[in-house]
Amino acid sequence: TRVGGYYSGADLYKERFYLSDGFGPDAPRIGYNGNDSLFELRQDNNLKVDTQSVWFANQSEFLEGRFRTLVGLRYDKINTQFTISDYRFGVNDKYVTDNLDGDYSKAVTQIENAKASFSEVSPTIGALYWLNSNFGVYANYAESIQSPTGIDVNPLGEIIPPVYGEGIEYGLRFDLFNKTLVGQVAAFYIEKENDKIVNYDYRLNDIYTYDEYFADYPQIFNPKNNKLNYNILPGKQIAGDKSRAEGVEVECYYNPNRNLSFIFSYTYNNLDALEIHPSVNPRFAQVWGQAPHNALIIGRYKFNKGSFKGLTIGANQSFRSKSSIGEWYIEADGDASGQGTWHEVEFDPEFVTSAFISYQKRLSNLRNSPQLILNFRVNNLFNNTDLINRNKGAFYRPSRQYLLSANINF
Repeated sequence: TRVGGYYSGADLYKERFYLSDGFGPDAPRIGYNGNDSLFELRQDNNLKVDTQSVWFANQSEFLEGRFRTLVGLRYDKINTQFTISDYRFGVNDKYVTDNLDGDYSKAVTQIENAKASFSEVSPTIGALYWLNSNFGVYANYAESIQSPTGIDVNPLGEIIPPVYGEGIEYGLRFDLFNKTLVGQVAAFYIEKENDKIVNYDYRLNDIYTYDEYFADYPQIFNPKNNKLNYNILPGKQIAGDKSRAEGVEVECYYNPNRNLSFIFSYTYNNLDALEIHPSVNPRFAQVWGQAPHNALIIGRYKFNKGSFKGLTIGANQSFRSKSSIGEWYIEADGDASGQGTWHEVEFDPEFVTSAFISYQKRLSNLRNSPQLILNFRVNNLFNNTDLINRNKGAFYRPSRQYLLSANINF
């Protein structure tokens, strides 16, 4: 159950709340200084998601292990039930008009024990064939279903179906130089449905028009302008979107000796929306904040003998290519004449370095004695606090962090 509150008095930003006046966790009632008119129950959500699954998988080997197969099947049954009540109109009448005849209950969004059920059969099949002792080829096909959270609903209060996925991966595996260099190069193609890749927050009025929906759903509209009242919508998600991710992945593990090791990974991912709601301009369906290129290098050295036995030192370097936060429309000369240009805001590539030290030692000479593990890590070693972006948001990278942990494994 999720409970929230909202402010219904004077301008919140002009108020000062002091714990000594009773505002805070020890206040006798909700609100400022025990005044219940300041904060009231805004929304009450009761959500339940029940997922039941059964699956099987079979692995087989042929040709003395050179040819390996995997076949699997999974069945998922998902039941959801939710109740959403929005009480804000019962507290402050400034959000309603005479169109509701003074009956605030008409303006209360309430969904009582709404239920939805989903079921899906998801197959998996894959094969790996070693051409010789050094190189092998493989391919996989899989379908998937991701259980809904129960809180993702559309403006009408209908739950968004699960995320359905379908993908294929194929590539080359290698094992070289007496197993000191192993890894794989793979290509992938994945399609998903209902994965919320498009942000419809500001395009919902294009989909849920007053003429089409007001008669059945008057509570979600603002009668003053015949537009959706975003403040009371049960949800802002839209079902039916389809996305596509395709690209290449490279993974390499290099261990020239027992002490030194390197890990390298690189991903190129072209993520895009294949289908969106037909009432929305495709311009607003672009996927922002996604960097197509990402790479990571990790190097470590472990002391296996001598005075420093059990000590490991290392560092890693990450790379994220440039990405865009979105497009903004700017009027020519700022005169609101309707003539202007769309400008894309792009962020520079990102480079972040971290370092770590760990130490492991058994607490006695007995074989199964407890083991002490100490870890010290420095994130963002060079304190790079540039402005970065994810999705359609921008923020400054957190400054240098020091992390120290200790564990005892029995």
